[in-house]
Amino acid sequence: AAILIPKDFAEISDQSTQGKALFEFADALGLAFQVADDLEDLQEAPSLPSLQQNPTSILSHLSPEEAQGRTLEHLNRVSENLRSIFGSKATELTVFSDEVSLKIKSAYTPHTP
Repeated sequence: AAILIPKDFAEISDQSTQGKALFEFADALGLAFQVADDLEDLQEAPSLPSLQQNPTSILSHLSPEEAQGRTLEHLNRVSENLRSIFGSKATELTVFSDEVSLKIKSAYTPHTP
């Protein structure tokens, strides 16, 4: 909502290239926050099987490594798309996505034997 409400005030159509890019970015950012939260929960209680059995957790569908990798790839892709469409005007949003990416990277470190 924090991204889509200003889009509406700027009268950017949902069907325009800019509107679609903002929607995709907002969607990816929301997912990234959820993945970061799930990964942080896993780090806090790695032996807790309920997290990976919870159907609302991405970790019930993907391994932590897959969730982390796919989310970072997707967030990077939509951020690059935003930069290509809005140029320097996208900086504030992409700086925010960079911070979320760092949170995801620090939220989970694969265990090595």
